[in-house]
Amino acid sequence: MPVAQGETIELDKVLLIGDGAVVTVGRPIIEGAKVVARAQGEARSKKMLAARFKAKTRYHRVFGHRQFHTSLIIDQIIGPGTDEQQVRPSEEEVVTDGA
Repeated sequence: MPVAQGETIELDKVLLIGDGAVVTVGRPIIEGAKVVARAQGEARSKKMLAARFKAKTRYHRVFGHRQFHTSLIIDQIIGPGTDEQQVRPSEEEVVTDGA
C-alpha cells in the first residue's frame, strides 16, 4: 500500500466482523462497516523462488521475487449502523497486508 509510516488509513471493504458471540458475514462485503488503522511501515517478505524448465532443450531458469508488505495497527472497528467501536490491540497484534 502506498502509505507513509504513522499515517491513518480507512479500510472500507470489510468481509467479516466478530464481536464475541455475534458474527456478521458480508455478501461479499458488509455495507457501512470500516476499519481504521495506522501504518507501521513497509517491509519485504522472504524471497520466493520460481523455476522454469523445458524438457530435452537444456533450458532452465530460476528467478526470485520479494513482495512488499505494509504492517498495520488496528485502532477502530466500526460496524454497520453502529457507533464507533474502540479496539486497542497490543503492539504484538500486527496485521500485514500484501498490496
